[in-house]
Amino acid sequence: MNLPKSLRYLLSICIVFLLNGPVSGGPPPTIIPLTVIANSEVPVDTLSIGELRDIYLGNSKQWNDKSKIRPSYYNSKSGHAKYFFDEYLGISAMKFRRHWLKKVFRGDGSAPLAFGKTDDVITYVANNPGAIGVVAQSNIDTTLGIKTLVIGLLDTK
Repeated sequence: MNLPKSLRYLLSICIVFLLNGPVSGGPPPTIIPLTVIANSEVPVDTLSIGELRDIYLGNSKQWNDKSKIRPSYYNSKSGHAKYFFDEYLGISAMKFRRHWLKKVFRGDGSAPLAFGKTDDVITYVANNPGAIGVVAQSNIDTTLGIKTLVIGLLDTK
């Protein structure tokens, strides 16, 4: 059976869609494991999403004991930073960078430190009082001078 070229093309597109499943459904979303860690001397064990957002956007600069907050995060190429910005901070990575460029230009703080390796974030947090970090790891060794923080799902602000 010799079909016209346009019909063969249309059939091949249909077969591709049939083999890949429905366009609107797709695979379930991937859950990216992130853990918020803090220096063991940080005076809190839990934060709300709003409090975490305020820290990373520079609106909260001190812990409740007046010690300086030093935020950091794991800036990976694998999507962890994008997930953190989108799901935890409610802002895109581009808007986050623009936000901090404006704040730094106005002299209103320093942007959170970005590290290319989870181990570098852990080392920074362990060695700096008041430090907080977001890492792509769930099994954190708390003997290193760090602790994990519980992040509340509800925004209490």
